[in-house]
Amino acid sequence: GKHVEKQRTAIWALANLCRDRPAPAWDAISPSIPVIVDILRISTDREVLIAALSALSCLIELVKEGYTEADDAYQNVAIQALNNTGIIVTYGRLVEIMQGNRISAYVALGNDDKDKTPRFCMYMASKVIGYIATGSSEDRWHVIASGVMGVFHMLLEQGHFEQHLCWTMGNLVVRLPGDVDA
Repeated sequence: GKHVEKQRTAIWALANLCRDRPAPAWDAISPSIPVIVDILRISTDREVLIAALSALSCLIELVKEGYTEADDAYQNVAIQALNNTGIIVTYGRLVEIMQGNRISAYVALGNDDKDKTPRFCMYMASKVIGYIATGSSEDRWHVIASGVMGVFHMLLEQGHFEQHLCWTMGNLVVRLPGDVDA
């Protein structure tokens, strides 16, 4: 009821801050990452999940725009901030959403458009995973360890998000300078 509506309004406002261009200063917006992750962990409301996933996606993309891989100081601080919230639980929840699990069927009256479907929620989770896969070798290993490849296989067999999933899988298996053979 009212609790879900408050969550929707709050995360919608936060997501809008993250999408804003020019983007807010990283120091001002980065404290929102643990809040967004907590919302992802506890909420099953698909509108809340979509807004939270959109915010994370924008934050990761925002930081990537400020660096180039040639920079000596390059670090994906957004992915690291996400990792600091608890990699296993956070990535596990993203995989769970990609599987379509723990996403409510409830939709506010009149809001059942294409951007509010469970499939769109699954797409947004795959988009966040895709951005994480552009990070360091360690980030890629964490994504692979989350069990995401089996979910990619399932989604590809169902004909969902082929182009995006192939882009992500390519990023997961790419070798960066400094990667070492096991």
